[in-house]
Amino acid sequence: MTLESAQNLLQIEVAPPHVVCRWEKDLRKRLNFADENLVLRILDPQLKVLQEYEVNHLSSRQIQLPSGRYRAELARCTRAQIWLNSALEPTPQLAWLQDSPGSHVVLWGELDWRSLRQEVEQFHQVNWEQETHVCLAVEWVEPGMAPSRQWIPVPERDHCTLRGRVNRIELAILRLGNNEILKSLFTARRDSGDVLQVVAGDQFEVATSPKPLILEREILETDTLQLRARWWLEGSESLSLKLEKDGEEVLVDPNRKVKGTGDWLFTNLDPGTYVARLYKARSKKPAESSLPFTIDPPGNRCVLMPVKEDIAYSYWRVETTTWKGLSDKHGDLLGRVRCFLKVYQEFKGDWWLKPELSAEINLNTTRDYYLTLPPDRLYRCRVVAVIDGNQEEVLTEFSNEVQLGRLVPGTNPLTHKWQGQQIDHPTIRPLRSRKETSQRSLGYLLLHLHAHLPYMADPVNFRSGDTWRPAGYPQEWYAEAVRETYLPLLDLFETLHDEGVDFKLSMDISPPVVAMMKSQRHAADTLEYLDRLIELAKLEVERTVREEPHYHKPARMHLRHMSRARELFLRYGGDLAEGFKRFQDLGYLEISTCVGTHPMLPFWSDVPSAIRGHIQAAAQYHEQVFGRPSVGVWLPECSYTPGIEPYLEEAGFRYFFTEAITVLRGDAPAEFGVNAPVYVKGSNLSAFPRDPETGEQVWSGQEGYPGDSDYLEFHIRGGPFKYNRITSRTSDYKQPYNPEWADRKAASHAGHFVFCRNARFEYLRKVMWKKPVVIAPYDAELFGHHWFEGPRFLYYLFKKLHYDQNVSELCTPSSYLAANPTGQDLYLSTSSWGEKGTFEKWIRGDTAWMYRHVHEAARAYEQMAEQTPANDLARRALQQAGRLLTLASSSDLPFVISNGHFIDRMKEQFFEALRDFWTLRQELRAGQIEEVRLRRLELETTLFPDLDPRGFTLPASE
Repeated sequence: MTLESAQNLLQIEVAPPHVVCRWEKDLRKRLNFADENLVLRILDPQLKVLQEYEVNHLSSRQIQLPSGRYRAELARCTRAQIWLNSALEPTPQLAWLQDSPGSHVVLWGELDWRSLRQEVEQFHQVNWEQETHVCLAVEWVEPGMAPSRQWIPVPERDHCTLRGRVNRIELAILRLGNNEILKSLFTARRDSGDVLQVVAGDQFEVATSPKPLILEREILETDTLQLRARWWLEGSESLSLKLEKDGEEVLVDPNRKVKGTGDWLFTNLDPGTYVARLYKARSKKPAESSLPFTIDPPGNRCVLMPVKEDIAYSYWRVETTTWKGLSDKHGDLLGRVRCFLKVYQEFKGDWWLKPELSAEINLNTTRDYYLTLPPDRLYRCRVVAVIDGNQEEVLTEFSNEVQLGRLVPGTNPLTHKWQGQQIDHPTIRPLRSRKETSQRSLGYLLLHLHAHLPYMADPVNFRSGDTWRPAGYPQEWYAEAVRETYLPLLDLFETLHDEGVDFKLSMDISPPVVAMMKSQRHAADTLEYLDRLIELAKLEVERTVREEPHYHKPARMHLRHMSRARELFLRYGGDLAEGFKRFQDLGYLEISTCVGTHPMLPFWSDVPSAIRGHIQAAAQYHEQVFGRPSVGVWLPECSYTPGIEPYLEEAGFRYFFTEAITVLRGDAPAEFGVNAPVYVKGSNLSAFPRDPETGEQVWSGQEGYPGDSDYLEFHIRGGPFKYNRITSRTSDYKQPYNPEWADRKAASHAGHFVFCRNARFEYLRKVMWKKPVVIAPYDAELFGHHWFEGPRFLYYLFKKLHYDQNVSELCTPSSYLAANPTGQDLYLSTSSWGEKGTFEKWIRGDTAWMYRHVHEAARAYEQMAEQTPANDLARRALQQAGRLLTLASSSDLPFVISNGHFIDRMKEQFFEALRDFWTLRQELRAGQIEEVRLRRLELETTLFPDLDPRGFTLPASE
């Protein structure tokens, strides 16, 4: 529901607990930014201000509120005022710095302490050292409490750090013992500012859930079915909770009593239709009943997934009804049954059972198994039961096919292919340079940055307690990447453009990152994040002057860095996707996309419709945001498995990037190693293999440039910022960081990088019949986040390539393919850019359980997407279910869990996405969609705004 103010300037949308306030950007023209703020105020029915947000540079603000009635107002307010009263001449200098409502640093100066001492001693006849002390009177104002006053001794100091809410201070000389004020030096008061004009306002209500009792499907790590009942009933009367299946009561605990608000988990359920009911004491009629929730039989299934070149992982499910059918057929099975996971290998188009690779399993205790298999083979498996040693019963159908990787290259003969590339992209142009590099170069240098973060719906909680400090929580990852990587890259591009330095760079920006770049809620969080850090940096500049002058220079550097970041952020209106699009249109940047939300594609061969859906959604969203189709695609984790090529070609992609061994272990020796892309045999796609040498030079903290002793130490912070240089990789002793040293070292390393590439090209050009190419892909977050000097390294690299040489020529994948249509035709090897090219990081024992649940949801969504929505509300629900499925499919969730970081938060995101997915599925089947709840989910997940569910189905031919 949308409510509008009388002036039609403020629109309020409520989807509990979310409230979105929107206004026209032109509203900011009414402000005098030098002296005023535009403030969004949330008031209670008694017009008491509950929350305030500065919204100077925003056009909307999304907040969360508990149920109740409120009023929202947009107001012009004066900026915070500091009032100083003093009888001293000259007047003391005062600096009052505040980084949050509960964190203050007060500094004072220009006090003539010698004259003050003489005055106090002569007038009061006291001994200065023995009978007086200098104190700061602080007036604390805690919410809901009367102001309190406290004297804090500040002997021989010119500053004081205060924690808590403070609105008044007084510096005075007191008599020891009774704290009699002998002389007041100054008093200061900090006001939050006055309201000049309420520009717009309106009333709204955040309602409670329209359904007092709901039943949801709960996902746990176990292979079980469960439902959770949640209820919100007024009053404290004791209630009885009952669960019915297909009209019959499921007895959990008939004597169990519950309160008026709570939840209950029903575990180990069988498939069926369930209803939860709440009964009052001695009442046979339920006080509340949930809507029915149907759990479909998951079906018998066996799934196979690659782990390493010689290891595969299989999970299965065999329903209890299957055993009942076998008992009816063979009688009592106790002690008569042995179960096996049978492995089949493909040979010359047929499937052959491999008894030596199969394994006996106990279905009562085991639901998955790691198989050791010979590499470079195509496998599938199934679960069978053997009764009395000779009667075989198939429990599951054959699993999906899995191709394990090779350990060595194949011995097939070399074959080549010419593929005319009709590619239209702004980077397909001659490179401008002082030394005519495009005409004289001996090789191509292809730099690619992979920009990806998991999508985070949770806002940054700046208002938890009185102080806030960056803690590295997942909610802060996007704002942190904006400050440390994305804005420094845009700053780099602008600087090079202004200096007339031509360059070409390849970059993919994943759909989750694009969605956060386009989101006003994430922009609001990022802007407040930058503002808070700037205030913290100001405090650090003042602190290091007094306490740690050896850290003062890096403290000032951080303040300049963040002030510049904020300036750029506002220049692009918080929409960084537009900034990168600008340099794409100028011909400097080739922007590509990443597959969906970064799913691990080799783990999805059992549900190919999900692979297609992720690819289609990414291609559509990229073209919508950047104004042109993506020519290439980044395969998540550089993970490749044969069979994905048709889905990539269908979306219009021409190339992707791979790990080196993907090409080096192809079915034939790679003619040029990693120094040229290859065509993927059976398709028109090109694969660009990563060059290991440049990876070690730029990525490795042990052997590469980022580990240099003069660079900023990544792991050690001084408060909220990093102040030390690496100094030594083997010692905990760290020296202060020197920005000038680090900058000179970045220039030196850029020169060394160019020298190495030129020397390599001079050799390779003599032994290759076409220009070699060095393909150097990196995580974008390496530059700035992990390696603070990374953007400066790129700056000097591009300048040296432009001015100082003509051997190495920058290119993009599209410009290379347009100039080099002939390449080797090769079957690639299954691999990723994980450790040793394997998938172990994403399918360890602590994460393998996740795929069982998300695969089940993907198969269900394929069935949902095949049906035409009945109306617009059903279409929205179907789209939102697809977004939730993509969130649960992200490879980031198992990756972070396997690292041991934020395990609970990653699992919570996974469980919540699937819980909401199954609820939407149930509502779609019943034709009873709760629109308010749907809108809440849409506000939380801005991914793929025009998602086409049909992308998650397979064409009829398949």
